[in-house]
Amino acid sequence: MSEAIDTTPAPSKRIPAPSPGVYTDVRGEDYAQWDAVSFRRLTRLAISPYTMRHFFLHPEDEPGPAPGAEFGIAAHAAILEPERYAREYAVLPEGRSNSKVVTEAEAKILSRGQTPIKPDHADTIERILESMRAHPQVSKVLDAEDRVTELSAVAVHEPTGIPMKVRTDLILPSRRMMFDLKTTGRPLSADEIERNFVWPWALQLSMMEKVFRHAAPLSDLVAEHFGVLAVEQKPAFECGLFFPDVGTMELAHHRIDVLMALYAQCEAEQHWPRIGEEGVVGIGAKPWVFQQYGQEE
Repeated sequence: MSEAIDTTPAPSKRIPAPSPGVYTDVRGEDYAQWDAVSFRRLTRLAISPYTMRHFFLHPEDEPGPAPGAEFGIAAHAAILEPERYAREYAVLPEGRSNSKVVTEAEAKILSRGQTPIKPDHADTIERILESMRAHPQVSKVLDAEDRVTELSAVAVHEPTGIPMKVRTDLILPSRRMMFDLKTTGRPLSADEIERNFVWPWALQLSMMEKVFRHAAPLSDLVAEHFGVLAVEQKPAFECGLFFPDVGTMELAHHRIDVLMALYAQCEAEQHWPRIGEEGVVGIGAKPWVFQQYGQEE
């Protein structure tokens, strides 16, 4: 599953988030400077408050882009903003990356202010687009005339009073639908979605919904249905529109509220607990371990 690269700047460079609302035409690097709780910050808080605080204070420790991140960014641009993709990306010639032909072509591309992309990546992106255009429902989303991409939003979390921010990929105002785009190296099978995708998707969609429910009344970009537009990065490039069910979303809403309450408590006490701070952490094996090894002599 692709993940957006976190460009969060050092604490000294952060700026207060703007007033609650939905904002268009905000650059990603500007959005990153808004000092409000993001989904990534909550994800790290769930690991441990100490972990979240560490990366907040030491952004220089941020891990570099994950393998394939460049491909994911290019694919997002091609799917969501094809005109920008055509304008900002240029395909490198075939050959070894250190060959004279490739290095000279790369230098020319960079001198024009474009981003070079490997020919196999460009071919894969084109095959992804072909698959998505052929999907009866996905094509309707991509071809919608009123679609708006790369929206940033800010809202105040009501129970805690803490600003939250989200950046979503696509909204269709006429259908009141909002989507987060995911490109994944795993197959979009029912089992795979149930085991590995649905819960992280639901958590992220829950945060999007919480922010946009409060921010959208201040704009004309209203959404009532929150889902994921997912596509495989490998053949057969299957894709689809996925909406977590009501029970899953209710559970995700509760989880986000619990994490926000923990964040508020840590802020108020200026204490960011570490794992096992209050004692030894008890751990146990998963049920399948007992099933598989429990009868061995």
